Amino acid sequence: MSTDWWEREVLAELSQGDVIAELPQGIPQHPAVFLRHASMKQGASGWMETATPILKDNLIRMIAAGKLRPALVVSHSCEIDKGKQRVLVAPVDLLSTLEVAHQTKILALKSFAHMPLPEVPGLGHCYADLRAITAANAEAVRAAVRLGSMRPDALSNLQARLAGFFTRLVPQ
Repeated sequence: MSTDWWEREVLAELSQGDVIAELPQGIPQHPAVFLRHASMKQGASGWMETATPILKDNLIRMIAAGKLRPALVVSHSCEIDKGKQRVLVAPVDLLSTLEVAHQTKILALKSFAHMPLPEVPGLGHCYADLRAITAANAEAVRAAVRLGSMRPDALSNLQARLAGFFTRLVPQ
C-alpha cells in the first residue's frame, strides 16, 4: 500500500476523506423504542420510554445501539461547506481485525464494500466499511479530533471507490 495518502497536516476545514479519531455511530433499536424528555427525582433531567414518537425540532428521540469508533468523512466537501446538519461517514477499523484472506481481498481492491486506508496517522493500516455509511451530526464531526486529511490522489481513489460501491461498475 502507498504511504503518501495523507497530507502532512490536517486541512483547515473538514473535508471529504478526513479520518475522525472517534465518533458515535449506531443504529436504532428494532422494534423502535421512543423516548420523551422527563424530570427525574431530585430535579435531575432524563429520558423515559413512550409508546408514541414525539416530534421536537423536527426529530424524534429513540434508543440506539452503537460504538465510539473512527470514521471516514464520505460527504463531498462542497456539501460540508454548505453548513448542512449532517455529514455522511463510514466506520473505520484496523485491517488486522480481519482474517488474512479478507485483508488480502481488501488490499487487492476486490471488495466493493471496503476501502483500504493505508497508514492512517495515529491508527495504522485500516479500512472503511462502505456498507455502514451513516449520517452523523455535523457539529459532532466538526468538533471531533481529525487524524488525517487525504491527499488529492487518495481522494480521487476514494471517489472512484464510492462510485464503484454504489453502482458496482468496475473501472475500465
